[in-house]
Amino acid sequence: MKLIDNVNVLLDKMIENKIRIGKELYEYILKKADEL
Repeated sequence: MKLIDNVNVLLDKMIENKIRIGKELYEYILKKADEL
């Protein structure tokens, strides 16, 4: 049970990081689009 909990926590963190990176990338692309 402990191992499964750890895996779930890791997955949650990975998903959070992907969402955060995705938002930063999206904002960066919008900024670049404004400059064009």
